[in-house]
Amino acid sequence: MQLIEGQAYFPETRETIQITGKANYISTIFENKPPMMANGTQADEGELAGNEVGSSQYARDHAQKLWEAIMEDGDNISRKFHGGGSRYIEEADGSNSLIAKCVDKLPTWAPKPYVIKVQYHLTHILHRLVCTQ
Repeated sequence: MQLIEGQAYFPETRETIQITGKANYISTIFENKPPMMANGTQADEGELAGNEVGSSQYARDHAQKLWEAIMEDGDNISRKFHGGGSRYIEEADGSNSLIAKCVDKLPTWAPKPYVIKVQYHLTHILHRLVCTQ
């Protein structure tokens, strides 16, 4: 998922969140600082502002580690990844899609990804609407 979704699941930026109400918050992103590493320290790099998402050495090293775990014979070890997600790096016909490489890594008991469908529980939603009014 981290390769497919890019920095959404592995952020480079430091963020503070201030809760202002039941469902409201203020998020502050520090893009004028170097990348924030998972251990809470800043990487020894320049600021993120003005650079392509996911282009920091910190993000590239992480993407490379993930890529090496799923790449197959014939894949380019130096494949480039974009922090905005796979939609920026895959061919329109899906011939080089990352998700196709991940399907084979699912446990044998897991449902196939193309079989999983959204299920709406309309009666539960209607019940909640009636009970809260």
